[in-house]
Amino acid sequence: LAELYLYNNDLEEAKDLIFNIIKTSFVLKRDYLIRISDFDSALEELEKWLIKNKTRKLDYIRHKSFILLHAKRYQEALDFFNENAVEKIEDTEEIRDILYNLEFTKKKLGKGINWKKIEKFEKETSYEIAYHFLNDDHKKAVSLIKAFIDKDFSHKYMLSEWCYFKDHKEYEFLFNFNS
Repeated sequence: LAELYLYNNDLEEAKDLIFNIIKTSFVLKRDYLIRISDFDSALEELEKWLIKNKTRKLDYIRHKSFILLHAKRYQEALDFFNENAVEKIEDTEEIRDILYNLEFTKKKLGKGINWKKIEKFEKETSYEIAYHFLNDDHKKAVSLIKAFIDKDFSHKYMLSEWCYFKDHKEYEFLFNFNS
């Protein structure tokens, strides 16, 4: 229910439910704080989450990069990736989001993308979308998004949370939930 409040921008209802009733969901807190552009509080919540989840380093990297990218703090994100030697982490399914976030960060900073690092995941639907987005093939990315949403409308909610699409006119349809 809290997610639906967030997607429909019913932020007061979402805030009440997330902080007063649910209380324990870091991801919902993160998503709410990102939605209201309170990125520093989202990072503080992440640090609280880390205290209880010290062994989940890849999740920590994924969450922190997600917040920093939404905040458009690209250099800080790149420094964070470098501090955590992300490019040297063994390529597994767990690291896919992190690798795409790293390459998106590099793209935003005008640095070269390491296509070899991400192309092995390129045929998985959501990663295929990201791959074509990073490659500036927006027509293909939009086509894939529409097919993905046609399979399951809930994918629209998931994709609307990606920082990639926020500043691109071609993707405005992702943020309209009345259609």
